[in-house]
Amino acid sequence: LGKKRKIRVGVRVRYEMTEIGDDHSDGEIRRLNDLFRGHEANGVREDASVNRSAAKTLTNEEEKKDVGLDHSFLEEKPIPSADYPPSITRSLADALKDEAAAALIRGDSAAACRAYTGAIAVFQKNSPADGAYLAALHGNRGAALLALGAHRAAARDCREGVRLAVLAGATMSGAGDSALALEAGLWARLGRAQLKLGAADSAEKAFVRVTKLAEKMRREAGINVVVTEGAERMAQRALRGITEAKCLARFLTRISSMPDSKEKIAAIEEALIIAPGSEELYEKEVSALSSVQRWGNILKCLRGYSTGVSLYEGALVGDLETLHPCPDASSPRYLNKRDAAKSIDCKTAAEIVVRIPTSLAHAFVRALRLEEKLAEAASAIDIISDGGHRWVEELRILQATRLCRADAALRHGCGDYRSAHNIFTTCLALDMEVRAAHTVPCPYPGGSGGRMHAVLFCNRASCRSGLGMTKEAEADCTAALKIDSEFQTVLLRRARCRATLNAPA
Repeated sequence: LGKKRKIRVGVRVRYEMTEIGDDHSDGEIRRLNDLFRGHEANGVREDASVNRSAAKTLTNEEEKKDVGLDHSFLEEKPIPSADYPPSITRSLADALKDEAAAALIRGDSAAACRAYTGAIAVFQKNSPADGAYLAALHGNRGAALLALGAHRAAARDCREGVRLAVLAGATMSGAGDSALALEAGLWARLGRAQLKLGAADSAEKAFVRVTKLAEKMRREAGINVVVTEGAERMAQRALRGITEAKCLARFLTRISSMPDSKEKIAAIEEALIIAPGSEELYEKEVSALSSVQRWGNILKCLRGYSTGVSLYEGALVGDLETLHPCPDASSPRYLNKRDAAKSIDCKTAAEIVVRIPTSLAHAFVRALRLEEKLAEAASAIDIISDGGHRWVEELRILQATRLCRADAALRHGCGDYRSAHNIFTTCLALDMEVRAAHTVPCPYPGGSGGRMHAVLFCNRASCRSGLGMTKEAEADCTAALKIDSEFQTVLLRRARCRATLNAPA
């Protein structure tokens, strides 16, 4: 942040990420640039302009500290909404707004959200009459929430901003933005949030509204080149948004008519690029992955979803607390670690399961078990189990799997191939029991698959080879290779079986 070029690049990147720039005036941006030009070798100077304006109204040293650029207080909670005179209210809100802008430049969108939340809390209680200013705060916070991936919260903020902007119907005090520009920007962000949530129709309507407002801005601008150019840029972005919304609608229609297959999974992944916040698309992807028995991919999919949720948890404070996806969960300690992308341990599984939709929890636990992560599956069940029959049954299958594998391995080691064969067969049938049971229907198809079933087929093939059932052993090896085509032990075992049968290896 020490150089002017980095500041300008940071402002431009953040502007492009949120499609519509923050509702800060050019003067405020210049003040921020002046602030960071004043960097010294050992730190950052405070914004003199903010301190001068605040010092006129704040008399004691503690109040002066509140409006400086000390970011430490943002890590705790937003500033309390105490009663302040109008002049002090505006100064505090402006200071927190500057804090948020500086946080966005640093790339800390969570801190920006907390700062905007504090500004909204102070301003809403003490100066509710200035609806345009409050609408801009909601819009700016919506942009920060979009950058974090909190699309549902961003959509709610933008709706509230649109409502306030329409009611205000006047120029935003102190910023120089027209009411039309403010309303158009809020509609654009609302369309972007709806698009991320997978609501293609709502997003298209919002972007169409932006194009109409931009056209009205051009008509009223007259010879004002700056306003005309801004309206044209806004209209171009809205047209791009309409194109994306129509593309998403085509994807959703296509996905709904496709049977579960690899092609459907590919189509869902393309749709998730446009709508990464759509829970419905994640549910469809997990169901499709389950039908083709790609349990490892399910774990990767749900780990990615929960990691995205963990990124914006800390920003949902104040009036956003009701939108927290897992309010009772503690802050993640293991989910964001680099090794979590490679493997899921018990602690990571416990953090994932509380952050995914309830409808996907069963698939997550089952995927853990079928990928031989039995301890992790038990840990996840302990976190989310509510005593319901579904989790009791899943825990029974998990415990039965552990006991069966241990017993079968012991008997196989003692040379009792017949007993071991029967136990391995029983273990393989456990998932088929889940499908057949009417009292506990499994919401996801696919009765086998996963690393665990490949190992069970491999072990039963060993038992069958010991019993002289060479042809049946070769069939078990083939079944295991359909699950894991690079299972070296199974490849060697099948080659021996085929050599015994005089068949091509």
